Amino acid sequence: MFPKKWKYGVFAAGFGGITGQILLLRQLETLFGGNEISLGVFFACWLVWSALGAWSAKFCRNPMIFYGILAGQGAVLLGSVWLFRYWSIIIGRQAGVIMGLADMAAGGAVLIAPFALVTGALFTLGIKASGVEPRIIYLWEAVGAGAGGVFTALMVGMIGYFQFGFLIMGVNLLIALRSPRLQSVCALVSLVGFVWGAPLLEKASLDRFWHGYTLIKHAESVYGDIAVTCEDEQYALFQNGSLSGSYPDPMSAEEAVHFQLLAHPNPQKVLLVGGGITGAVGEILEHPSVSQVDYAEVDAKLVQTIIEIFPPEPAAFLNNERVRVVEVDGRAWIKKAENNYDVVILAVPEPTTAMINRYFTLEFFREVRQALKTRGIFGFSISSSEDYIDSGLADFLSGIRRTLERVFPNVVVLPGGRCQFIACMNDFRLESEELVKRLNARGVENMFVSPYILPFRLSLEKRDYLENSLAMNDSEWINRDFSPQGYVRALARWDRQFHPKEGRIYPLLWKFEWWMAAVTVLIFALLISLLSRGNVFERGVRAGLGLGGLAQMGMQLSLILGFQSIFGYMYYQQAVLIAGFMAGAAGGSFSARRWDGKSSAAQRRGFVRVQAGVVLLPIVVLAALFAVKGMGGISKHLLTGTAVLCGWVGGMQYSIGAGCLRGEASRRGGGLYAVDLAGAALGALAVGTLMIPLLNMAQTILILVLAGVAPLALAATGMIKNGFRASRM
Repeated sequence: MFPKKWKYGVFAAGFGGITGQILLLRQLETLFGGNEISLGVFFACWLVWSALGAWSAKFCRNPMIFYGILAGQGAVLLGSVWLFRYWSIIIGRQAGVIMGLADMAAGGAVLIAPFALVTGALFTLGIKASGVEPRIIYLWEAVGAGAGGVFTALMVGMIGYFQFGFLIMGVNLLIALRSPRLQSVCALVSLVGFVWGAPLLEKASLDRFWHGYTLIKHAESVYGDIAVTCEDEQYALFQNGSLSGSYPDPMSAEEAVHFQLLAHPNPQKVLLVGGGITGAVGEILEHPSVSQVDYAEVDAKLVQTIIEIFPPEPAAFLNNERVRVVEVDGRAWIKKAENNYDVVILAVPEPTTAMINRYFTLEFFREVRQALKTRGIFGFSISSSEDYIDSGLADFLSGIRRTLERVFPNVVVLPGGRCQFIACMNDFRLESEELVKRLNARGVENMFVSPYILPFRLSLEKRDYLENSLAMNDSEWINRDFSPQGYVRALARWDRQFHPKEGRIYPLLWKFEWWMAAVTVLIFALLISLLSRGNVFERGVRAGLGLGGLAQMGMQLSLILGFQSIFGYMYYQQAVLIAGFMAGAAGGSFSARRWDGKSSAAQRRGFVRVQAGVVLLPIVVLAALFAVKGMGGISKHLLTGTAVLCGWVGGMQYSIGAGCLRGEASRRGGGLYAVDLAGAALGALAVGTLMIPLLNMAQTILILVLAGVAPLALAATGMIKNGFRASRM
């Protein structure tokens, strides 16, 4: 029926593969509380399993099995989504609980395996089924992946995950089957599944995921997964699988705002970033001097959820004439508010993710300082302990204090179940007598921040114990946008508390240095060179693809995590960046066709030139990140353009490199693809979990530059001395 049916099949394989990757990535982020370390774990597991699938498919003798596996791709995606939703029951954990590194690694390895194996195998089998050069298959798969990424970015949140699965299943079956009658039946079944079956599966699987809770609302926004549960009139809001707040929760509401307001002698204009769900807005309004409260909440759907689902009390405060709800990113709002506020209160959750950590960095504290009036007060709280502060907690608290002290000369840390950080540019005192006096004068009646509790809470013994604990574990690290150590150390704190055995690894992680990563990269290059067949140039090609995959994945993660640090809504943008990367790969592969039919020497020169581009490209990524950080706003599209450029160079590198080798097409193309994916897996694990969080963006980029230098030297040396001889993968 179709003279070149393989084109449709390879396009569909790429479309379904990238759609599934984005959907499963979002599921993993929700499963692990939105912690961005899961990004590195996800991509590493995805690429390892894809590489294994591509490599194992080399040994398949029946090329037509490509269509059989293509037909099952959608069904595998449906099963994978269900398995993700059921995973917390399987491992005996409850949704909303912070999981450690071991949980992430085990979950990623098991949950991603089925779909990634299928996606990797389809590439090699596509080469066998079509009988064309690997670079042609790479081009069609990349075109499909780019289209799938754009489609997913536009439709996610509008249709459910299971509807995506039925859609992919229906399209793939139409392509894979030959019989018009079977095609019609499968199209009807997929349509019924899309319209009727998917919503039932969605509800049933979400009930499994949120077992132990009564789920009353689930939605997706640009900023993440939103879930609302209710138990005995106690409402809880979860964002990306992590508890964001609950209502009623008078203790959290009082702790969030009253210390900061009492530190100021006459607060009038107040900015609250986050915390609206707990009733913090109403607590601020209890201070009679307050004339205006700006409540900054970036997610409009979250505010709408509070109004629709929660009791009327928290929503009523939002409608008060003294309250202005600002539906914009808190950082973006603060940047425009120079010398505007008497008090700025940060009431966001614990900084266990890069998304939240961006509110606890040196750069953010500087922005807050500019937004405050001359004697303005800035404050926030972090969960702590009144009676025992271990080394992990002390390390985290002291690092945050050190970062804050880089900006504000006067910082006071108050003890309690939640440690209060109060900062000002001028001298000020926070003694219990003065705070009690201001409470009484303002007529504020509290249950927890009260005249009866404050003297005990702020006793000299408790303050001395806190100060001594922080002094004994004083940290040298500074939390920055492009060196976000805060969220890794916050994760370490929770991991030590709930998984003591895993906690032993963190002291080793703090010793991680840039040269360790550089040595690892060089060893990886050496291993690929020694294990490869052929002359020096061919070894350089394979090393270039292996380390090129490492660099490409490192740059992709740098763009995603950099976007998160700057703008805070990576949850949506990661689909756009991935789509841009794959669209660029398609363009690069297409542009590489100009080397078709040229001499071996010309192809070798082309590969060396592209490899030189691989060396320079990380510097372009770093420059783009710093440019966007300085400009903000619409400049975010510069990062998408940079992702397209990265994919373009990667597409050219694979296509030209595959043409420079000799041997049976599927073995050559599949083997080179597996090497590329293996390098990318190492890059995902190293960059996503170690290099960016524990080093910084600049050092990470320099190591990625080094990753391109070694194979460039091999390829250039081989081109000059050894020429080109045929070899097999």
